[in-house]
Amino acid sequence: MHTNLFSQGHSRQEVRAALSEHQKRDGRIIQVLDLVWAACLFYLVRKLPPPEIAAALVGAFAAISGLRYFVDQSVRNFYLHRLDWEAAPPDEPHG
Repeated sequence: MHTNLFSQGHSRQEVRAALSEHQKRDGRIIQVLDLVWAACLFYLVRKLPPPEIAAALVGAFAAISGLRYFVDQSVRNFYLHRLDWEAAPPDEPHG
């Protein structure tokens, strides 16, 4: 759920601190989910020969890392464009 922190009169510093706190919290949640995912993956490949285990682990970790990288870059790119838009001067008439 999105909450507009500025609508409650918070300063930019307070909003930045809240976003930082949320980022840290979400990082911890992702770490727990990573542990669950890795445990399940190790359970699934436990009876495979070593080369196949290595291939499965490398492939799975690369897939998850690639997906995370894509999402992170997309969100960051959008946010940076938003900051640029907010900092831009008002449009001047073209003529």
